[in-house]
This record gives sequence, structure tokens and C-alpha cells, in this order.
Amino acid sequence: MIIRFFAWKGGFWLQDHAVDQTVENSFISANWITGGHMKEVFQRSRMRLMALLLFLFVGTLPLAGCGGGGGSDSYDEPDTSTNNPPVVGQTENVLIDAATLKSWVDKGLVNNETGYEKVVILCAGGTYAAGHIPGAQLWSTLGIDRYEGPVLSGNMVLDGPTMDAELQRCGIDERTTVVFAGSGNPARLYFTFRYWGFPKEKLKVLNGNQAAWTAAGYELTTVEPNVAASTFSVRDLPALRDDVRAALSELIVGVEEGSVQPLNTLLNNTEKAGGTSGIFADVAGDYVIFQGSIEGVAHVGYADFYVGGSPNNALKSADEIRALLESYGIDGSKPIITYCRAGNAASYGFMPIDVALGWDVMVYDGSWSQFGSLTNQTGAAYVPDASYALPTLLSEWATDVLITDHRLESNGPFFAGPYYNVNFPRTIEKPTFRILDGMLSPYDADANSIEDEDYAYWATPAAGGSDGASSGGGAGGGGC
Repeated sequence: MIIRFFAWKGGFWLQDHAVDQTVENSFISANWITGGHMKEVFQRSRMRLMALLLFLFVGTLPLAGCGGGGGSDSYDEPDTSTNNPPVVGQTENVLIDAATLKSWVDKGLVNNETGYEKVVILCAGGTYAAGHIPGAQLWSTLGIDRYEGPVLSGNMVLDGPTMDAELQRCGIDERTTVVFAGSGNPARLYFTFRYWGFPKEKLKVLNGNQAAWTAAGYELTTVEPNVAASTFSVRDLPALRDDVRAALSELIVGVEEGSVQPLNTLLNNTEKAGGTSGIFADVAGDYVIFQGSIEGVAHVGYADFYVGGSPNNALKSADEIRALLESYGIDGSKPIITYCRAGNAASYGFMPIDVALGWDVMVYDGSWSQFGSLTNQTGAAYVPDASYALPTLLSEWATDVLITDHRLESNGPFFAGPYYNVNFPRTIEKPTFRILDGMLSPYDADANSIEDEDYAYWATPAAGGSDGASSGGGAGGGGC
């Protein structure tokens, strides 16, 4: 296990804890360090001697709690750090109801440019143009194409420049409490903000989505707000939260070692990821190379986490969610990695577990569109031609060797191993590979390329700005 510490603006932060701490909790206990909330799946080479020295120095001292960064306890004396408290009375709550959000709208907190309290409501797609909560803004993108390890993949977590552009366009700054509420996918936005280091107490999800707003009798609007841009950057956040995202390398290593619990949260509960037609932007109808069931996976459709089987309804209670997972043999003793076809339904599974239970859970945003594209097989029974297979130097990245069985239909018989879409026949998307020195295996220190790139962006000061990693260490998990 590697434990990484680093100093940030007068407070010390411990990476890789997923427990829902609040600003009242100001001590780190021994079982916090040794418990199951560390990201033990894949260890990278960012440990610094200074981090260890800091740990030894502060080991017996009270540390800054979730929210950290110092500053005032009162809204009469605004905190000057980037980790200001959220709206009064909302420190511990991620889920909020429509009446609470309506009170913030009525108080003028939404897009507030003058007072200390500020709320920004974000909609992730859906029917925004047809009607949205007053003051809400449309977040323009949920994922981008990025290289993950050796392969170019779609719908991946936003990089630093894209995230900054969106944050600034929406006027989000250090005072902002962000609310995810609309008719799209608030869970994907929640995951993205968690990954980039927004403390959990500054993030709110309207329980029941926009449908809860209209069910309460509140009106929608088609007026788009005129919002002053901010200069806020992810570099101003405590640290990258790589403990809520699973890279391709981490999933491969975790499955090979049996140290993670893969969780397929696609809408249905079949033992296959579902058809991948339509998830590739270049040619509609293309499929990945193979389908199947990852070793050790549990299949829990994301709709099962929500009342009435719809993510437009409220979340089930923590006890109900725990009982649901336990009925599939999941007890939180291993880090949970959610996946689906393209990473969106995976976030619908991630958010309930993270919010309601505080278990160690991650989104594999590459999902099946990435995992199902990596094979060493070159024969006509597997791929259209040999160029679809991994280059020889990248052979350790093959994922079809991690498939146990599959079904072709929801209730059909089981067949051994993966099935290859070329046999149906189906048009197969050709993977785009890259070979980098020092990244030829999922076990290589630099294999987690997206998070390495994002950490480098976070840690590099902008022109005229300050360094987000003020001293000591690798990508850490500030806040909650």
C-alpha cells in the first residue's frame, strides 16, 4: 500500500479516503489509514520522501478535516480559501429536495455575484432547451476522446483545459455550491466534479432530478441565464480525486488479482454489456471486438438504485441500497468498479453508492467500449483483420482473457468465454493504438496515463497563478 500526503494552503490532506467526512471531523484515525478506503488496486510512483517526512511530523497532531483550508466559521467573515463552506445548513447533505432548491432560487443565491453564498445549477443535457429550473445552466459536454493507456477511447473524463473552460463559462468560483439538477444525467456530472477534487459538501444532487421540481408544483423556464464568467480553475482545488475513477490499467490489474468488485450497472441485468452500436461517433452501428462477462462481475441494473426503477425518481434509502448490493454478494469489502457500455450508466450506479453508503467505489469511464476492444487474437474468427489486434509489444493489455462466460440473450444459456462480434456479422470499430516507452504493461508505473496527465495539469501553475501542489506529493484526495 502507498499512502500519499501533501501540504496544501496550511492544511494537510490524506489521499484516497472515500468516507463521507464533514467539516466537523478534524482527526484522522488509525483505522482510516489501514481500512478499506485506500485505492490499493494500482500503485504508482508519485511517493515523495517529503510526504513521508510530513506524515511523521504531523502523525500525532489534529489535521484539517474535510473542507480544510482554514478560514472563518462564519458567513459574516468569508473564508478566503478555495474551500469555502457550502450553503448554510447543507454541510453534510449531498441529496437535497425540491423545496430546498426552491428556497435558494427565491433567496437569489443562484448565480449570485454579490453575496457570500452562491449556487450554480447545472443540467447535463436532457430537455434543457424545452424547460429547466430558473437560473440553471447547460453543461455542454460529459466526456471527450482521450488515450487511456495504449488505446484511444471515447467519452472519457474531461481533461483539465475542458473542465476549466466549462467551470469558468458557468461562473463557478470558490464560493459556489454546485447543484446537479435537470432531465439529463446528473450522476455523470457528480462523478466528474468528484474526480476533479470538489469537496463532497460543496456538491448537491436534486433527489429525483428535475421531475421532483415539477412534481412539487414549481415552474420551469426556457430563459437561459446571463452569467458572468469566472477565472476559477481545477488548479484551485485541493487535489485530484483519483480514488473515484478506475483506469483501464487498474481494472485489468484488479481483476487479475481478484482485489476489486466489477459491477455492471447497465439497465438490464444480462451477463453481457449490451450492444455497443451507436457509441462510436465516426460510424453509427459499429461494435467493439468482443462481448462477455468480466471475471467476478455482479450485474445490478442502475435503475434498481432508484425508487420506481427510474433515475428520474428519488434514490432508495441507504439501507435499501445496502440490501440490494448484498443480495448480489457485494458487501463493500473490496473497491467497487462500476461500468456499462460507455460510462454514463456506470455513474448512475456510482453516485448512489458514494452518496448513500460512502463505500470505496469508482467509475470505469472507459467501460465496455474500451474494455471490449483489446485482444491479441488475429484470426478471422475474432477480428476483421490482424490490424485490429493489439501490437505485439502491448500484448499484456488484452482483456478478452479476463472474460469467463456470456449470454447472447437475457435469459439464454451460458457459453464459455467471450463472443466476437465479427461472427454475427457486425461492423467492428477498429481501435487506435499507441506505443509509449515505459507503458507496455498495465503494471507499469506510467500505465494510468489519463490520471497522470490530469495530475500534471493540476500541479502545474497557470500563467501568473499559484501551484496547486504547493508541496510534498502526488495527486491527493482533498475534502471528501
